[in-house]
Amino acid sequence: MKRKTFLRYAGASMVLGPWVAPAMAQEYPSRPIKIILGFAPGGSSDQFTRDLAQRLTERLGQPVVVENRPGAATTIATTALYNAAPDGYTISVVSSHFAATPKLYPALTYDVNTGFTHIGLQVIVPALVVVSPELKVNTLQELVALCKAKPGALSYGSTGTGGVVHLATERFKAAAGIDVVHVPYKSDFDALLSVMRRDVAFQFGAPSTCLPHIRAGNLKPLAWSSQQRSSALPDVPTIAESGYPGFSSSAWFGMIGPAKMPKPIVDRLSREVMQIMALPAMANKIRSQGMDPVADSTPEKFSSFVKLEAEKWGAVIVATGVKAD
Repeated sequence: MKRKTFLRYAGASMVLGPWVAPAMAQEYPSRPIKIILGFAPGGSSDQFTRDLAQRLTERLGQPVVVENRPGAATTIATTALYNAAPDGYTISVVSSHFAATPKLYPALTYDVNTGFTHIGLQVIVPALVVVSPELKVNTLQELVALCKAKPGALSYGSTGTGGVVHLATERFKAAAGIDVVHVPYKSDFDALLSVMRRDVAFQFGAPSTCLPHIRAGNLKPLAWSSQQRSSALPDVPTIAESGYPGFSSSAWFGMIGPAKMPKPIVDRLSREVMQIMALPAMANKIRSQGMDPVADSTPEKFSSFVKLEAEKWGAVIVATGVKAD
């Protein structure tokens, strides 16, 4: 290209520069969007992500599809996202596992703080401590007393080694001074079945999967892991109320993309998702499942949140000595 021609194009780019970003936001999306999810179908994260994808499809005018890639504490899915093009057509809904994995898998090729575009936080997910109705305990204190009477003889279920359910229960073990054996399962539903069969004594279960079984009489709730009681089961106390002041532990769902996504696309996704989370129908459905919707998150707020969560769960992993399988 001749020097004069180059300078003419360069000058035009400088003049048009301020208009490029709005144009990009208006053109996006022009084809289907894929949400990679690090969990198997059927769990609370899958249910939420599919609801979100359906509403995004309606608002964006392009299909938004969910691709489940479970395994390795969600790092398989996150690695796939890390290697994707940062064009807004491959994104992910991640959970607290995302923040816990750096300490669990030191050889990871990505950094959760700098290796991704943080779009927003959508849901806070407390856990329910549940047991079989056949287990002769009615309160968390009674469960702890039973565990102390049989050190090392009882067990608890989780959704996998190094997952937030595992880490939260290990935190509670330390706070309560109990000796129980960890039994990992592939999904929250599989773990809950083990509670109902009494293969394990208890679980910190996801409310969306626990509540139908509680209402059917197949599970007994003992405590919420959150700071406050949930409107889904307002008569069930928190762990803090049950003799362990200050204890709280909740998971979460949030949206991320590959690093260096264009800001207009990030802003568009953030705005659309926040508006979806503010819809009464969406918020009420989430609350009915024992979870809390977040409608005021921004990319900047979520980045700060992820950093704090990575520090918190990293400290838990170091303190408990949890190792990946």
